[in-house]
Amino acid sequence: TVFGYGSSGFAATVALILVRAVVTAVLAGLVVAALEGRAVGAGFRAGLLAFPVTLAVCLLGLGLMIVGSVVLPFLGPGLGFLGSVLLLVLALFLFVHAPFLAIARSMPLSEAIGVSVRAARMPGSRHLLLSMAYLFLCLPVLVAITPSGSDLGVNPSIETWAAALTAATLHLGFLATFAVRYLAVRDEVPAARPRAPRGREIGRAHV
Repeated sequence: TVFGYGSSGFAATVALILVRAVVTAVLAGLVVAALEGRAVGAGFRAGLLAFPVTLAVCLLGLGLMIVGSVVLPFLGPGLGFLGSVLLLVLALFLFVHAPFLAIARSMPLSEAIGVSVRAARMPGSRHLLLSMAYLFLCLPVLVAITPSGSDLGVNPSIETWAAALTAATLHLGFLATFAVRYLAVRDEVPAARPRAPRGREIGRAHV
């Protein structure tokens, strides 16, 4: 991070993840409330209650990136960079629905993650294309328009404010798009396969 790789960098990473999880949870709650015609206060409360799920999604994405930073450098700079981007796509593809499940259906963490993965794998949903569009189209635009740290001050310029508003609009637009996509398919997500009884599993192992 910009704070280095020591204890200060770790503390900054933890703080940023917590802030991002809170903001994402609240915004997701407000988006779902608007789409379902609920009150703003109800959406705000539902978003706060979904904070553990949103935090887990952020940590899962961070974990994938950490694993990638260890493994992918062996592929070389070109393939390594492509692999890191694809890991971001994979994390978004699998886990993006989990906060909406926690908000709309009050699902616990493990169930929300499982249903999110099954919803992502539904055939013909174009969910992968949407995830790739966010990473390959949105993020390069944000990197291009984001001002450098030296341009940020107590009184930001009009260009800085425009960049910040554009970034916020793009992120919120994609968040709402993923919410609409989930609400459209939530009744079609396949149920989890029931686990075999413990005794039957032991019997098969002996056979």
